[in-house]
Amino acid sequence: MKPPSDRNRAIAARRAEGVVLPAIAAEFKLSKQRVRQIVERVERYDRAVAILRFEPSNLEGLGLIGKIPRLVRISLQASGIERLEDLDGMSLDDLVRLPNIGRRWATMLFKLCAELK
Repeated sequence: MKPPSDRNRAIAARRAEGVVLPAIAAEFKLSKQRVRQIVERVERYDRAVAILRFEPSNLEGLGLIGKIPRLVRISLQASGIERLEDLDGMSLDDLVRLPNIGRRWATMLFKLCAELK
């Protein structure tokens, strides 16, 4: 996920100031639904950056920023894995046995682990 643009940050800032969605939509010539989507995306990105700043291997942060898919994150967390370091000692076959994790994502997770070391 790319960082939010200045325009999207301005939209989220207006919402944070308490301006209602219809007013923001009119100001930026967007629909209310699109304004809501932009605000949620900016908030999700900011939450991910805050999480990853303190814990770069956190699966929730990596999922929010778009580095790993939601179902992969959920499967890992259901198996008790909250951080990439928790994968130490696991083999590729161990990961592939988990639901929603194929060989491609298992390989990608190990690459992410290697990048953090």
